[in-house]
Amino acid sequence: MNAATNKRPHATAALALVTPLALLAALRFLGGTGPASAPAASLAPPIAVPASTSAPTPKQSIAAAWLAAWTPPDQIESPMLHPRHEEQAAAPTPTSHAPAPQPTTPQFTVKTIMGSGDRVMASINGKVYRVGGEPAPGWKITAIDAATKRVEITGPARQTLSITPQSPQR
Repeated sequence: MNAATNKRPHATAALALVTPLALLAALRFLGGTGPASAPAASLAPPIAVPASTSAPTPKQSIAAAWLAAWTPPDQIESPMLHPRHEEQAAAPTPTSHAPAPQPTTPQFTVKTIMGSGDRVMASINGKVYRVGGEPAPGWKITAIDAATKRVEITGPARQTLSITPQSPQR
């Protein structure tokens, strides 16, 4: 018997089984029947709420009276949205020949220093930083030494602070 002749009955049987299913799917798709075309109301039965047989409590009466008197606002904004800042016209700044104020040195508190080599980190003011991190605007971590437990931070005016976990800044 030939191999091609042997496979032909299997293919015919498979085609005979799949053809009615394919036709049914095509008719439902073209005819608009099926779950997608059903209205939403017919999918869920209505929920019956039983009537209360007992009188409401005093707290329930107060809540019902408040709810009946409450009127919703015209527009409700989500508390998740960012607040809108009203732009105000900037007032002209008076011209003064006073010297510019010197920047203040922020307070840095080192809790721990962990790691070794180039994978060393320091916990400063509750956040973890590596060398090159910026714990405050304009202040950059220039060195973290795990052996001596020392962190060096350089400020905007090239001032350098050397801080250890035991002591506040010096």
